[in-house]
Amino acid sequence: EELSDSIFGTSGDPFNLKSQYTACSYGQLNFAPTTSFGENGVYSYISDTNAIGSTSSHMRNEVYYGARDSLGINLPTVVDHIMVCIPKGTDGDWIAYALVNHWLSWFNNEWCTFASVQLHEMGHNLGLSHSGHDLLEYGDQSGMMGYSYAYDDLPIQCFNGQKSYDLGWFSSYTVDFNSGTFTTWHGDIVGFVDRDNAGSRKMIIRMIDDVTQNSYYIHFNRQAGFNSGTQEGGDLVLVASKGPGYVPSYLEAELGGGEQYSISDFGGHPLIIKVDSIDEDPALGDGVMKASISIKNPTLAGPNPTSVPTPGPTPFPTPLPTPGPTDLPTPLPTLGPTADPTPGPTQGPAVVPTPGPTDAPTPGPTQGPTVVSTPGPTDAPTPGP
Repeated sequence: EELSDSIFGTSGDPFNLKSQYTACSYGQLNFAPTTSFGENGVYSYISDTNAIGSTSSHMRNEVYYGARDSLGINLPTVVDHIMVCIPKGTDGDWIAYALVNHWLSWFNNEWCTFASVQLHEMGHNLGLSHSGHDLLEYGDQSGMMGYSYAYDDLPIQCFNGQKSYDLGWFSSYTVDFNSGTFTTWHGDIVGFVDRDNAGSRKMIIRMIDDVTQNSYYIHFNRQAGFNSGTQEGGDLVLVASKGPGYVPSYLEAELGGGEQYSISDFGGHPLIIKVDSIDEDPALGDGVMKASISIKNPTLAGPNPTSVPTPGPTPFPTPLPTPGPTDLPTPLPTLGPTADPTPGPTQGPAVVPTPGPTDAPTPGPTQGPTVVSTPGPTDAPTPGP
């Protein structure tokens, strides 16, 4: 019952995997407990192996294969995602693992009940990489693909601009510019929480370097509603970069009104991103904020950017993900997490199958599944309000 409530909110838990993915995606990505077996999406398997003193790799395989064999079902043929919760006592200080572009993830003891860990690992299943800052692979705390937190209902936040772009939830509010043809752009952007008041305004500006294939993602990190607990850059314009392939994104700048960020080489030319102002706009609705920004290639553009019509977004592909293998891959990560997990209950682990979204997630890189481990911060970041 505790697991089902922590993941699906079946007993009233207000903040969990299901509730936050539904909120962040405006109902485009929904998870629901399976009714094929178990109770409220949870199936309990009692292993003959004592977790205390066992290796995490052995227990991960023991629990998955044991549950599969006891049910007599090829699990990924009847559910879309499986979360395996391992009891305390295995070796190492690991928190969680997930396979990228896949259906399987594992959690160490009570980390299975913490919403930020659930959203983070499911993000890997959906093809998302980590979000970094200042050379720290998990350092971007503005969204869920940075550090995870040992709290049940915190922090209330979603994903940064780069991750939201890849997920495709706001493709109608996105515009792409290529370095080879870009001169200037000026306009207003609003936060993800204000989608219904956006009108013709954009939410994500993607600047593509045609030479390096690196991209810069500009978005307004509105700190309200389902993003009220963002841990970094609240109510600021954030600039994140990401290279091609499955690599982390990195937060490059957090800009307030009157501040700017310069890129010295954007396709062979400089690029200046300036936030002209950030303020409330009563015309958009009560409490709705907008950021007015100017982006300029000073080499190709004139001295002052002018407003130009915003081109439509490049269509975001939405093919179905590649079916997961029927036998569980067993690669292990080379590094463990840095934070010690909090001791939890000693009962046997539970396999939590979770049906996938009603709209198929956008796949990430096409390479084979990758095991991604999630450490906590060395010093746990303070949760938002």
